[in-house]
Amino acid sequence: TEVFYKTSLMRELDTSIGDIHGFICDTERMIVTTLEEDILDHEFDLRRTFDAIAELDCILCFAACADDLKFTRPNVVHQKERCIQIKNGRHPLQEVIVDNGTYVPNDTS
Repeated sequence: TEVFYKTSLMRELDTSIGDIHGFICDTERMIVTTLEEDILDHEFDLRRTFDAIAELDCILCFAACADDLKFTRPNVVHQKERCIQIKNGRHPLQEVIVDNGTYVPNDTS
């Protein structure tokens, strides 16, 4: 229970201005409700945007990892035969887990 002491000046202000705290709370509720409605109106676009940002974040993390580990860009050539040739291939997780300096890159063809 809260008890407030009101002076004659406070009573006068209540009469001339009214309950400003109640007005502020009502206005705040109205703003939040409007914001919630606006968010729901744009939910589909927001979700698509969030998905795109998440994908971009993942790609940037891959790029940072590739830069840190000195990965090189693959060389894609057009041949009739489909083949993959990898020279000094490395796996990022193995390279991090294996003791420093003992990881051996592998060739694949």
